[in-house]
Amino acid sequence: MKQQLPAELAANAVVIYNGVDPIDFSPAPAMPDSFTVLSVGNLVPIKGHALLLRAFADVSASIPNARLEIIGDGCERERLITLAKALDIPGRVSFLGRQSRAGVARAMERCAVFALPSSYEGLGCVYLEAMSSGKPAIGCRGQGIDEIIEHGRNGLLISPGNQAELAESLRVILLNEDFGCRIGRAARDTVLQGYTLQHQAQRLAQLYRECAR
Repeated sequence: MKQQLPAELAANAVVIYNGVDPIDFSPAPAMPDSFTVLSVGNLVPIKGHALLLRAFADVSASIPNARLEIIGDGCERERLITLAKALDIPGRVSFLGRQSRAGVARAMERCAVFALPSSYEGLGCVYLEAMSSGKPAIGCRGQGIDEIIEHGRNGLLISPGNQAELAESLRVILLNEDFGCRIGRAARDTVLQGYTLQHQAQRLAQLYRECAR
């Protein structure tokens, strides 16, 4: 049973979300003919890269031209490289290490879908960067991104740790270009309507004004 806080301890809370620069992260001039899955994040267990590799191995069995690019570095790097070899997909997976923001933006442009199945995540900027780039983003329910993504409209959500759901979500996007484009356009619109850096700066300024009254 939830306990009610004493009135003297109760407080109002306002959420100021992360924001993204919609110019730095914008759709490619022409949609690439891509079967590339992109993931960006520190290579640590909570980011779900091992789950992504296993799901991608399932997908690549039926989509032989699919590729996976992973940007980031961390303590899991060698274990993930070993896992890719064990799954017999090392030639289809590229571990690109850390990249500049410009490098990440270029990777967002050339991918078909972004996936980061984190098991513990606030509203990571990389999801918004992918959405701003006009790409479908896949995240997990119960994490910060499910406050922004409406499943099947402007992105896709899976249950945490669910390899089958992740594989199916990747497969649906890679094999249905029109569906992926529609979700990507809705994702971009979502960012432009309320999740740019300017939007968040305005909300923060408004909060300061209210607190100063």
